Amino acid sequence: MFEAKQCPNMVYSSAIGIDLGTTNTLVAVLQDGRSHIIPNNEGSSQTPSLIYYNPTSLVPSIGRIAEDQCLTCPRNFIFDAKRIIGRHFNDIYVQKFVEQQKQKNFPLEIVRSAQAEPVINLEITNKNLKVVKSPEEVSSDLLKYIRQSVTEYVGSDVKDAVISVPAYFSYAQRAATKRAAEMAGFNVLKLITEPVAAAIEYTFKNERNSGNLLIFDLGGGTLDLSILKLEKDTFRVKAIEGDIFLGGRDFDDHIFNYLILEIGRRYGNLYINKETKKGQRFLYRLRKHATRFKEILSRVDEHTIVLDMDNDNECSITFSRASFNRLCENLFQRIEDKVQQCLESAKMDAREIDNVVLVGGCSKMPKVVEILSRIFGRDKLRSNINKDEAVARGASIHAALLTNQIDESQKYLITEVAPFSVGIMVKYNLMIDIIKKGTPLPVLESAIFNTTINNQKMVEFEIYEGERKNCLQNNHLGSFMINNIPLLRAGEVDFKVTFLLDENGVLVVNGKEISTGIENQLEIEMQNLTLCCSAPFISLAEEHRLIKEDLLYDKFYRLKLRAETFCNQILYDIDQANLRTGWIIKDHCDNFLSTIRDMSYLEHDVLQEGYSTLMKKIRTLFHNSGKDFDISMF
Repeated sequence: MFEAKQCPNMVYSSAIGIDLGTTNTLVAVLQDGRSHIIPNNEGSSQTPSLIYYNPTSLVPSIGRIAEDQCLTCPRNFIFDAKRIIGRHFNDIYVQKFVEQQKQKNFPLEIVRSAQAEPVINLEITNKNLKVVKSPEEVSSDLLKYIRQSVTEYVGSDVKDAVISVPAYFSYAQRAATKRAAEMAGFNVLKLITEPVAAAIEYTFKNERNSGNLLIFDLGGGTLDLSILKLEKDTFRVKAIEGDIFLGGRDFDDHIFNYLILEIGRRYGNLYINKETKKGQRFLYRLRKHATRFKEILSRVDEHTIVLDMDNDNECSITFSRASFNRLCENLFQRIEDKVQQCLESAKMDAREIDNVVLVGGCSKMPKVVEILSRIFGRDKLRSNINKDEAVARGASIHAALLTNQIDESQKYLITEVAPFSVGIMVKYNLMIDIIKKGTPLPVLESAIFNTTINNQKMVEFEIYEGERKNCLQNNHLGSFMINNIPLLRAGEVDFKVTFLLDENGVLVVNGKEISTGIENQLEIEMQNLTLCCSAPFISLAEEHRLIKEDLLYDKFYRLKLRAETFCNQILYDIDQANLRTGWIIKDHCDNFLSTIRDMSYLEHDVLQEGYSTLMKKIRTLFHNSGKDFDISMF
């Protein structure tokens, strides 16, 4: 075992930074004013985020040791836990992950827990015992190993840590990561987003100037993008985007599947039966070759592998960079789409970006550099930091800041943004945003709502998180009611709804009936929720289509609500007045409400025409009855 020697003259920060990656985990500490990577107990700067549970004792092995034992009991070999942490079992992301595992030679058995979360079934020697591990517990076992390595390196028990998470992680995913760290014995000073951590490292290695930075982080498991505005000592996050299923592992899968097809073409299924030990070993070697192909083709134009087959036979496969680019064309397109989405979220043009900082091992791929050069210009790309270590180093600098271990001249502030929009559901599942995605935190926003039916006795506020206009496609956060409201005409009872969202994911929603002051509120710790997303893996073109669809959805149902409120107000008024034409007005309103009941949101123009015609008819009927009725407000 590697034994770390502490130098007695070194001055260490009392806190560390951890890059808890999908593929590799790194830890750093500020030492004599500089950030240093702490090696693990095997002496390596990177610990693969791999865990193997012994089927007899359930004792976990971590990193390379776990990988060495993976073929002993493949079901107990766990990787990519970060991709499903903090999510609901029915989440499309989780279901995609489950499907991917079925196609691989290390199939994890992922099942639904009593709390509707994904857990991993482990194979154990004692058949009468059933053991499952949650993604949090798996991450915790990895972090326990990291903590042990840090303790041996530093010479004391370091508990305080800043841990990085993807910028687009929901509050639920961030909280699950924090719980995993706390289960490992860490005191989490802060969860910092990976791009911000990389930006901190970049600016500490280079002179700090004002300007717009795009942090492009393509690691082994995820793509993470953030646009930050650097203003002297402040990092202001302008926009965040990402893809939890777009990283080096996904490029490996494309090559792996190509190799399987090629070997199947030459030899049939003789060598690729994952149900046999022989087949599992062969597929394991093949996956290692797929990873090597990806790495080598970043440096050379063509590479050949030679596979040992039975009876001293060899199988030679040559693969070129051009073939790799064609094979992974869909992944490269998704990268370009995400960059464009990030720019659109920031409401910025590529020309406004001053520097593009490349982070993550897969940002070295020539095709990635080509894409970014085409969008921003080659002169804006910055590679003068260690791509693999930047996030951990930046997290360690921030840990030192939080524990007052850095100079006054080096101090800075970070302004984060809301990772998702949050708002209220009104009738027809229409989402009314109160706080929009990308709003700087903390934030306080208010909006006025009113009743839509006559003599309404109570109102229920349903709180949602997400970007779609149909709340059923978003994430439900909670609800509360206000009772005993005044029994009045539709639209005449007003409510002020206030949202307060802080940096730690605590959302306080207050609703008050304005005339009486009756109020209620709901405090939502969004960390206690699980994310369930229903619209992942979309292209830029698909996102634009959904935006247009949502605009139509929003426009139609806002008009429909206005029209229904108008009809209810008319019906209320004719009940209060003695109109000889009242029954005719009531018939017009009832017929109109019946006509629009089943209308599609694509029929906005038809609804608008019908609504305008109805108002003209009612104005005429009121006038003929000798009654004044001002409907101009509608």
